[in-house]
Parts: sequence; structure tokens; C-alpha cells
Amino acid sequence: MGSKTLFVTDFPIYTITPCGKRRVVITGGGGSAKTGVPNALELYEVLRDEKDIVSHVLHRHDFTTELAMNAASHPHNPEHIAVGVDNKCHILKLYQQEVQLIEKENNNTVQKRKGAESEAVEEVKKEQFNVDVTQMEQTDFSEVDAFQKAVCFSHNGAHVITGGADGCVRCWKFPGLKMMHELKGHKKEVDALACHPDNNMVASVSRDGHMIIWDTDKGQLVKSCDWQLNKKSVWRMRSCRFGKTREGDIFLFTINIPVSLPNKAQRLSYLCRWSAETWEVDRKTPYKGDMLTALAVSGCGQFLAVGSASGDVTLYSKNLKLLTKAKGTHSLFVTSLCFLSIPSSQGCDEPAVLSVSADKSCAVTSLARSSSSLLFKFVLLLLIVMIILTIMLLW
Repeated sequence: MGSKTLFVTDFPIYTITPCGKRRVVITGGGGSAKTGVPNALELYEVLRDEKDIVSHVLHRHDFTTELAMNAASHPHNPEHIAVGVDNKCHILKLYQQEVQLIEKENNNTVQKRKGAESEAVEEVKKEQFNVDVTQMEQTDFSEVDAFQKAVCFSHNGAHVITGGADGCVRCWKFPGLKMMHELKGHKKEVDALACHPDNNMVASVSRDGHMIIWDTDKGQLVKSCDWQLNKKSVWRMRSCRFGKTREGDIFLFTINIPVSLPNKAQRLSYLCRWSAETWEVDRKTPYKGDMLTALAVSGCGQFLAVGSASGDVTLYSKNLKLLTKAKGTHSLFVTSLCFLSIPSSQGCDEPAVLSVSADKSCAVTSLARSSSSLLFKFVLLLLIVMIILTIMLLW
């Protein structure tokens, strides 16, 4: 499977999230340090031209000295985006505005002004994106290095769920950002959140090694989950994501990374699938490579993508069967992944994985290319077997 760099920006990228059918939002930056590295959010449109998958930047929003580390778009109104900026949650609203431009003969485009000189120009209208910060609320209250580390919308978009350095999961009414529940159960910072696709349950994973399933309607803990391969070693969950298949099956997936192992040669990360009914692991598979750093599940629930510390992107089926691996997709660790449907050359949509990294790049990996590669390998292997059998029979 091959990956290609889709675009490169001027700041380390920490998250990528779909924003509608053909658009994605990225956030990241250099923080408060005076390094000259900006903190920003960028909106991109991802399309296919005559030859390949391409992207166009639609808008950029700068956060000055505050670092934007995580983001999520509303499930039904993707123009609303929740962004973790330092210890606060910003609610941004994207909107399109029609701008009148004039095209000069030399192809320069400028915004139309009153009293413009009468020269060979052509008036054109263009849709331009803008961002309003509609709400802002502090969501993490750690006494040292307060920071919002994760955010997601509930399945119906009625709540924003946040988690951060103080170990608390907070449920906020949307819109308005009125806090409904403060859920305390983790002893260390929350690393990731995942909202159930059908109800108001939320999964949170923490550096304390545990995953907790919460009922955000009642504000109660449903179950505290732990996973260890054996009694001699220690793993912790780094990320979690729900997946729902077209048949209605719902699973929760986690990446588990080693914390303490007696044998360094066995420092393998694990990809686990949990039942959304019993909250027990029903499948697991080891990942052979550098430590896993990111996880995404496709909207159809059929595919998973993971990123590693060495910049690799690997695809699995919902049954945790390895599909293919793209080595060296990024030069630094993968920070975030998402799935997006992109028009194919035949006109139908094909799923693709978009990955981002601290190396400031976004790469795209097409699942259609992966499937074609696997089919080619299968046909080639079958041909080799047939040739060997023919030679043996003639011999």
C-alpha cells in the first residue's frame, strides 16, 4: 500500500477530524514558547482531480499564544467545532460568506472597492469561509499545567464531553456549555474519549491504565475496565474509538501500549476489540513495530487505522485482521487519523485514511489502493502455486 503527502503546513499537527463529507479540520501549533511556530486551525477540502487526490485550504484561524491540541465536529451540524485550546473549550462556527471580487486582465484577483477604476476587469463572486468563536469555557482545573486533552460530541450532538489533565470527565450542554456532570473516577490525566454511536455512554481512557464507561445521562460510572496480557507485565490504553457496522453491531476498540515489561524484546503494543454489551475484550492482536500512537475507525465500522511512533500507518479489518501497512508515511510519530470518503476515478466514493504528524504533514492512504494491492498479491501467489503444481506433475 502506498501513501502520499496531501499537504504540509507551518505548524506541528496534533489532530485531524472530518468536517462534513469532503472537508477536514486540523489543529496544532508550537504553544506559548516564543519559537515563531504558530498555533492554528485550518480547514481543508479534499477532492480528486483528473489524476489523483488533492486538497485545498479553505480557511485558517489563529490562536495567538494558545495551543489547540484537540477538536471534534458536531455529528449533525459539522459547521460547529469544539476545540481544546489550553485549559478551555472553544466552540467555533464555520460559515460561508459571498465576497465580490474583480478579476483584472493580468489574472490578479482583489476584493472589489467602491470607486474602482474602470479598466478591463470582470466581476466574480466567490464563497469565502470565516470563523466565529461563539463560546468559550474553562474545562480543566488542574492546579499544575491545566490542559484539555480530549473532546467529543455525544451521538445526538446535545452534549460536549471533555477530559483533561485533572482526570475529570465533564459533560456540557450544547449549545451554551453549561456543565451537566463532573465525572470523577480516573487518578491521572484523561488521554482520550469516545462517544457511543447510539446512546449517551462515553468511554474514557487515562494514564492510570484504566478505561471507564460512563452514563452521561445519569452522570454515573457504568464499568471500570482494565486489560493486561499477563500478571508480569503492565499495559495501559492510549486511545479508544467506537465502531458501528451496517448490520448494527457495535464494538469499542482500544490501542494498548506497554508500560512495564520484564523483557524488552516483547514490548509490543496491542489492538483490542471490546464488546459494547459486556465491556470485555473479545479479540486482540499484537502490533509488530514501534509503539502505537493513534487510532481511527471508519464510519461504516468495517476498518481500523493505527499510527505508530515511527510514522507508519496500518489498516485492519473490524475483526483485527491485518490488511496492509504503509511504512514511513511520516518522518515523525503519527498524532491523529481519520477516515474520509473521496470520489474515485469511476465516480463512486472510496474510503481513504488521512493521517497527520508532528512533522507538519498530512498524508492520504486510499483503501481502494490497498484492496487492489492485496488482490494483486493473492492472484500472483495463486499463479505461482499453479506453476509449481504444473512442474511437479510434468516431472
